[in-house]
Amino acid sequence: MGIMALQFIRPQLASCVIDDSILQMSWIRQFANGLSSDVWLPRWMPESNGGYGSPVFIFYSPLVYYVSAFFFWLTGSVIFSMKLVRFLALFFSAWAMLKYSSEGLPRSTAWMVAAIYLTLPFHVLDISYWTLYAEPCAWIWFPLLLLFQQRMMNAKKLSLDSVLLFSICYAGLILTHLVSAYLFSFILGGYFFWCYLPRLKINQLRQMALAVILGLLGSSFFLLPAICEQRLVHLEYSTLLPEFDFRNTFLFFPSDSLIKNNDFMEKTLRLLQGTTLLQGVWTAFGAILIFRTPSFLDGRCRREATFGLVVCLVCLFLMSQLSHPVWLLLPLLPKIQFSTRWLSLYSLMSAIVVGMGSRAVLHQNPPAKGWLQWGYMATSCLSLFTSALIVYSSCLLDVEHEDLAIKSVYNAPEYNPRKMSNWRQRVIYPEDPPVMVCRGEATTQVLKWEGQQREIKVDAKTPVQIKLRILDYAGWKIDVNDRSMTNFRDTQNGAILLHLPPGLHHVSARFEDTWWRKIGNGLSISVVLLSGGCYWWVMNRSHLN
Repeated sequence: MGIMALQFIRPQLASCVIDDSILQMSWIRQFANGLSSDVWLPRWMPESNGGYGSPVFIFYSPLVYYVSAFFFWLTGSVIFSMKLVRFLALFFSAWAMLKYSSEGLPRSTAWMVAAIYLTLPFHVLDISYWTLYAEPCAWIWFPLLLLFQQRMMNAKKLSLDSVLLFSICYAGLILTHLVSAYLFSFILGGYFFWCYLPRLKINQLRQMALAVILGLLGSSFFLLPAICEQRLVHLEYSTLLPEFDFRNTFLFFPSDSLIKNNDFMEKTLRLLQGTTLLQGVWTAFGAILIFRTPSFLDGRCRREATFGLVVCLVCLFLMSQLSHPVWLLLPLLPKIQFSTRWLSLYSLMSAIVVGMGSRAVLHQNPPAKGWLQWGYMATSCLSLFTSALIVYSSCLLDVEHEDLAIKSVYNAPEYNPRKMSNWRQRVIYPEDPPVMVCRGEATTQVLKWEGQQREIKVDAKTPVQIKLRILDYAGWKIDVNDRSMTNFRDTQNGAILLHLPPGLHHVSARFEDTWWRKIGNGLSISVVLLSGGCYWWVMNRSHLN
């Protein structure tokens, strides 16, 4: 932990992926400003694309940004708030793993599993190397979902507590990192059938289905717009470039041409290969210790260890070029960009297997001896050293990068509206004023210019054409003198155009919820109220009985 603290006491932000880090810092600032304007979910990032805006949080999971915005309000520093979020992600991931492993393991072994989960080389790399900002926070939800799934399956009747807690965690994972939620759904399904299929009852199947449905509906205020509005943006860009195509970025046997032409990609893949193989050897020692000394674990723990080992092997397969046909068969899998997305789940199961194996070394009486013990201890020390080396050698952002984040000059092309002409351009400096008179004679005055609400006063001497610094996108509603007005689109850059007659006009532009966003909001609110009401009724009835 002292080594990890080094990253948090540095004044700069540790990250080797400069563009993404600048984007994250910009989004946190804009998200916090949107919340300050009394918008409960700032879906529109007003400063992106040179001030024309972008619907980022229609598609990007918002939960981590609520936490980041809170810390930004407290500290006034985006970088310090990001460091606090990283620290909480580490702390709560270890706490979640401790809660899960304490369910079936001795307390000392559970602490060891949690410590290993915290210090795994890839976990440290995920936090400090490339700053996939929301993804490390998903590590908190993985053990909790397995824990509440266990409790549901082991209950003899409906366990409303476990169903609701599972659904909350599942919705939390979706709202934290959508890709991780998609991948972990395969693990939940496999865990369900692997551990409980021999004694599966219809009541257990109903509980599991109910918990998943509640989680999906609870997060529908985010999920439904993200699904409905894919056609309005360029999500295909996320896999359009060679470095974002899974065919080129397999961890094992990647594209030779991509590596030769991209030094950073080559360095990153080599680093990931090394940490993956090291964790694989560590996992192998843990598995051998478990199955050579079976007396210290009950049947359920051995079954879970076997499942963890199988998942590790499947993840290794899916990160190799050999799995290419499988990627094409599974729905949506090619859209996750990198095969290394599976490393989070690979590391989760590695921690469980390695942690269980530690009991044979530290707590078994008599303890395991010989080459197994020494091999296990050697790989443990080497893994800790690798984690420390990753922290010490991480890149640091400088003042220039922070300045670019404040100016919000970077944007994500995959979230740019299809009506935007220069949607591929990643760096756009703000140049245009909020309101421009394209034709005719008029004076304009900006009365209010917030993220999702703008008000302008226009005094037109002649018929005029006004261009607003807002990209034309579903949800923007224009009122002129309190009357709804049909707006036009500038063919050059996709901005909103207005045609006004002579006279004094009050123009109001608001980013409102479309009908599908309202349905998503309604579903989420209904599920929360219904679940809370059912829980109160059952608990009250139980208390009276």
